[in-house]
Amino acid sequence: NTKRPLRGGDCTNFRFRGEGILKHFVGRNGTKILEEAQRLAAPDLNAARTPWHHYFLYPFLSVVLQLILGWPYAFPDGGRPGPACGDFHESNDGVPKNALMCGLCEVLREGHMMLRFVTALVLGGYILSTVSLWRLRRTSYCALCGATRNLLIQISTLVPESSPDAKAILSRWSILGYEIAVLKARGTMDAKEGRRYLESRGLLAEGDKEWDNMVKGDRHTTVWYWVQRKSVSLTEEGVIASEQRLQTLCGAVTLIRDKANDLMSCIDRNHPPAYTSAVGITIFFSIMTMLLWKGVQWAIWFYETNGSVWLEPKMYVDFLLHVSYVTILAILFDIDKVLYNPFGPRELDIPHDIVGEGLKHLAMRFGDSIKCFPSSEEGIKALSDNENSELLDEIIEYERSQVFGSLKPKRYSVGGDLFSSLSHH
Repeated sequence: NTKRPLRGGDCTNFRFRGEGILKHFVGRNGTKILEEAQRLAAPDLNAARTPWHHYFLYPFLSVVLQLILGWPYAFPDGGRPGPACGDFHESNDGVPKNALMCGLCEVLREGHMMLRFVTALVLGGYILSTVSLWRLRRTSYCALCGATRNLLIQISTLVPESSPDAKAILSRWSILGYEIAVLKARGTMDAKEGRRYLESRGLLAEGDKEWDNMVKGDRHTTVWYWVQRKSVSLTEEGVIASEQRLQTLCGAVTLIRDKANDLMSCIDRNHPPAYTSAVGITIFFSIMTMLLWKGVQWAIWFYETNGSVWLEPKMYVDFLLHVSYVTILAILFDIDKVLYNPFGPRELDIPHDIVGEGLKHLAMRFGDSIKCFPSSEEGIKALSDNENSELLDEIIEYERSQVFGSLKPKRYSVGGDLFSSLSHH
């Protein structure tokens, strides 16, 4: 529906399976039916495989077909006792025996064998593509985390210590943009629950000013605009000392804007609807031919044994094999639904809460460089209070050697007392 503006997360509605078939049948007058089907078929953050016991429906339909066809009316030429179809589907006089049922069983078997080859070929490529897209989305998230860390480093080092308020605002906006990018992938960037989530993490300023000033559908881009504009203002005011520092900050903003653009882009990270429909139709026909073939075959067994086939092991083994085939085939196709959005709350999804909390903690520590930088006066005082004056002299001497290149450290071992003291403080 081109009249309705798109919002963050709405693009998932366009990956409805079988969209082409629905349009073919309902036509232009059935637009509302199609839109409702798209809405119901949109991926869920809690999406999971269809429970395995649901797939028992298909074998039970074969059993129903067996009980309908496994009676004498479907076998006019008889056959009890003995095989209903005879040797090679022919009687001794060369006339086909029970040609209707026996011929139907053979045709369904051959049709299933042909579709089974096509299904394996199509489904293999589909699974490979699905896993590749899943890995791409997770890789994009890792790139976003790296770009966020890079921006935090640039803000914490290029904005001077004399402007702690400006540094704190820029750091908070960095985490805010990062979180909104993930909310967009979850489809809640413009929703009330998204706003409540940001407020609960202390990333939105009190009042509605920041939230209302964001551009709907591009809230994270708005935040990167704030960061860059604030940096320009600080440079014009002389807080940021040079244009080179501003360029470095602008480069970091450009990088994170690129990485946070759209983690769940429907333009370049979705299967083509026609491809998804073709795979689904192929699997559907493969399952249906299997269902019909087994129903007719079991009907022949039922007629030949006068119903006592259910007392034989082969009937139960074949039933379980039928269940296994249908279940595996359907589960493989459901992988697309399960792996589509890795930003949900499931165990197999990205642990964003843990990673996001770590980035927020990093921003807070960088904002207080006195406690974070090892050669600060606060760090020197802490070492002195711990009666490590000799070790302190060695640290200072080593740091000077890195600056002037004239002195060498007496000892600097990763496993020695120095590393232990630094880790302690």
